[in-house]
Amino acid sequence: MKITTSLIVLALATGLMTSSFAHAEETVGEKAAATATKAKNATKKAYRSAKDEVCEMINGKMECLPQKVKHKAQNAADSAEAKAKEVKNKVD
Repeated sequence: MKITTSLIVLALATGLMTSSFAHAEETVGEKAAATATKAKNATKKAYRSAKDEVCEMINGKMECLPQKVKHKAQNAADSAEAKAKEVKNKVD
């Protein structure tokens, strides 16, 4: 009987510990930083898109394709970095 009770207490304690890590709250500062990062990334993405459009108008699509691919990769990297910071803040 004591072993069963000990196992139940251990299971509950383990469950409570893991659930507190999985559902950690972001602080107000972290939320503000995430919002600022998202706004910054949106601005960068819009700038890069406009730059690609202007390049296509002036030089044609084939001339600007490498630059457009580079900008897509930069946008993806910015997005991944922002998401990683957001997840890190939720876990901490």
